[in-house]
Amino acid sequence: MAVLVLAHLMERNGELGEETKKRVDLAVSLFRETKASHFITTGWDYRDDSDLKIGEVIRDFVIDKHHLDPACVLTDINSRDTVGDAYFVKRNIVGKMGFTRLLVVTSGYHVRRTSEIFDRFYGASLQIDVFGVDVPNNNDTGISEHETSSLEAFRATFNGVDFTSDEDVFATLSTKHPFYNGAVYPRVL
Repeated sequence: MAVLVLAHLMERNGELGEETKKRVDLAVSLFRETKASHFITTGWDYRDDSDLKIGEVIRDFVIDKHHLDPACVLTDINSRDTVGDAYFVKRNIVGKMGFTRLLVVTSGYHVRRTSEIFDRFYGASLQIDVFGVDVPNNNDTGISEHETSSLEAFRATFNGVDFTSDEDVFATLSTKHPFYNGAVYPRVL
């Protein structure tokens, strides 16, 4: 079993935002309580004013501040969003490690979308449990609308995709998803 914390925001200098810290705190707590074997961090260098990769910043934070054993912390720096988190963690970590259960930590407002995305990517191959931290904007109407429209965009983008085929999923990700097909950020190859 592993615990995956989804990144949120950080400052240019690598200071994690409060929402990210809350996610990390819950993830570390779950990691210890469940005696999980691994702790997973994700995220790329999303800031234009910094070369720091948030997945690596979180990795260093849990090792330095929460004293996790570096050998149990796994990091993937390819994801640019929740869809990428699900895909790249499956391809680069879960598939290689043979986990049977994954605890995913995010914010409360993001649980529904995260659950659906991860369930689609992993199907019955892995037990997924999603946990959300309480943050001040959990019930914000704008965030709720964003979550709904993002989930609808995910459904439309991946409609008809065979999620048991990494090749089919990657082809869709790299040609139809704007964060990976070159429309917003450089295309993944």
